[in-house]
Amino acid sequence: MGLDNRSNNQIGQSQQTIAMYYDVALHLERPGRISILYVNHFITRIDMDSGMINQLFNVADLDLKAFAEEFQQNYNLPEMDPISSGLYGWHYRDEKEGFDVAIYSRQYSSKSLCIMQIPKSTERKFD
Repeated sequence: MGLDNRSNNQIGQSQQTIAMYYDVALHLERPGRISILYVNHFITRIDMDSGMINQLFNVADLDLKAFAEEFQQNYNLPEMDPISSGLYGWHYRDEKEGFDVAIYSRQYSSKSLCIMQIPKSTERKFD
């Protein structure tokens, strides 16, 4: 499997936060986009578009709902809740482990995946 890093665009650079966007083509297919947010040298968020999802998971033949069900089963996630923010999709939030997974679409035919670090319930501070 070859990795073709067609662009590496850094935005939002500060002392502690770097957002990087990559256009990547695997197997010489249509490029997909992955964006990675680093905070304090740790990855805190990963977003993928349909092109990247279809290439990495080999799911071009699945619609959004079928992909969400397969992702949930293969990564042993409990039932995912529908997203109610105007997007079509589902999400799962685990405050004990500190992550949120969202599978959604702005257009019914596309797929987006966002995996985000969130504060664990034991790490919250209200001082």
